[in-house]
Amino acid sequence: MKILIVGGGVAGLGLANLLAQRGTIPTVIEKATGYGGVGYVLSLWPLGTNQLIGMGLHDEVELVRAPFNHYRAMTASGSQLQSMTGDPLVKYGTTALLQRKELMTILQEGARRRGVDVKYDTTVDTLDESEDKVTVTLSDGSTDTYDLVVGADGIHSQVRKIVFGNLPLNFTGNVGYAWWLDPSNLPTIDGIQEYWGSGKFFGVYPSKDAICVFCAFPGQEHSPKPVDERLDHVVGMFADFGGVVPDILSGLKIRNQPDELYYCDYRSDNIV
Repeated sequence: MKILIVGGGVAGLGLANLLAQRGTIPTVIEKATGYGGVGYVLSLWPLGTNQLIGMGLHDEVELVRAPFNHYRAMTASGSQLQSMTGDPLVKYGTTALLQRKELMTILQEGARRRGVDVKYDTTVDTLDESEDKVTVTLSDGSTDTYDLVVGADGIHSQVRKIVFGNLPLNFTGNVGYAWWLDPSNLPTIDGIQEYWGSGKFFGVYPSKDAICVFCAFPGQEHSPKPVDERLDHVVGMFADFGGVVPDILSGLKIRNQPDELYYCDYRSDNIV
């Protein structure tokens, strides 16, 4: 079977590894020119790590993962609402907190070893479906025919747009910023901490060598603050939060590198 996977992210490369492992080498295209450090922390529960075991990639994950030790839900002031440990999950398999770029490297190398190449800076222009084939024209002008085309190209999927038209992605009214921190400059954080305030959220997610921080609050669509205003904006939004939040915000002020705060906004509907 001849298969095209559109999108070389976690889903696309995960599928590519599984197919190649079973003797079918797919074609993978990815619109990005490369991955670099794109993405933040991922939490893999046993269902995910068991898939990596099946792909023969679990040993690589073991080298870079931090275990899921503890989850705490906190009020904005820092009082604990609820907590859980990873102990109940042990009977189902291992857990992993790791950086997305680390998982992407593992999946890329696994696919490469199995003969899968990723064609970057490429996406789909047209899909012409017949009874048992799909003729695909790519953005580089090339055309080929496949038995199956898989759309794994994310929330702004070109495949979905071609097949179903311009389906709406509704803005939820929330925006956010994310950044990475060096854990050596912070109090010990032994697990995930999420602080829930009135219309505001602040999450702290440790990986093996760094801590990912994500915060969210109401805002306007497509309205990131200018880089030189981001740091003060985020610090001001969460100045009344407790727990480890003041230490994290203080570290941001000391570093004074607002370009490290990455903006995103939230959409919903017709996401598959």
